[in-house]
Amino acid sequence: MRRRGHLYYAHLPTGDGASIRKIVLVVSWDSVNRGMQPIVVRVTSKWRERNIPTYVPLEAGEGNLPKRSYVLCHELLMLPEEVIDDNPIGRLPIARMLEVAEALKRTLALT
Repeated sequence: MRRRGHLYYAHLPTGDGASIRKIVLVVSWDSVNRGMQPIVVRVTSKWRERNIPTYVPLEAGEGNLPKRSYVLCHELLMLPEEVIDDNPIGRLPIARMLEVAEALKRTLALT
């Protein structure tokens, strides 16, 4: 089972039958993840600094990420477990997950 707040590598389809390995953050509750596909958002380090309310910046070292990265809360995906690696890269601290939750609320117009 994939766990909320954990970062994983996932093999995302590219549209031509191939896949590309990207980092994702599980945002769905663990009880949802037990029998259903986890809901994730993408994480990238290849984005320049922008003040966009759906981005959550991560410092190098957070979640065991080697460099500054961004959680892209507007890129919600529901992925089959088989495309997500079994072992997590790391875990985000609760304070950062609260920021992710706020960005998800903005993304979905829940605030």
